[in-house]
Amino acid sequence: MTLLSPYRGKVGYGNLRHEEREWEGENGKVISFVLVYETPGGSTNQITVTYSEDKGFALLNGDPPEESYFSSPEEVLKVIEEMVKQIPQQRSERLKATVEQWVASGKSLHELLQEINRLVRSEFKGGSITHQELKMAIQYCIQLSSGMRE
Repeated sequence: MTLLSPYRGKVGYGNLRHEEREWEGENGKVISFVLVYETPGGSTNQITVTYSEDKGFALLNGDPPEESYFSSPEEVLKVIEEMVKQIPQQRSERLKATVEQWVASGKSLHELLQEINRLVRSEFKGGSITHQELKMAIQYCIQLSSGMRE
């Protein structure tokens, strides 16, 4: 899919990839298109679009999942593109939340940096972090740990 080309397989977009499926439903053919990506640490997320003749286009996303309906493929593509563009921000938010959990569990700055190093070296491509995410995470660790000492 050309729309995904600039984002596909990049760590900053969670190793974004897609799967397509087609089957016969109760009311005719159903086509499913699933976008899959990870956030730091390996949490897998997905955005699912289905098309059926009776319901049209349905987009399922989020936790808890929310379903939205669209009448045209152009509308769906526009929404998907906006969602994909938000993946780096979701990854940063997830990384910050993870750092906050580590700090709350009493980890020292040294232990925090070891945890971040594990993410950098992760063999799970989408669960790894980019250099920008690394820099942000280290700064956030230092900020939180210095706030704990005051």
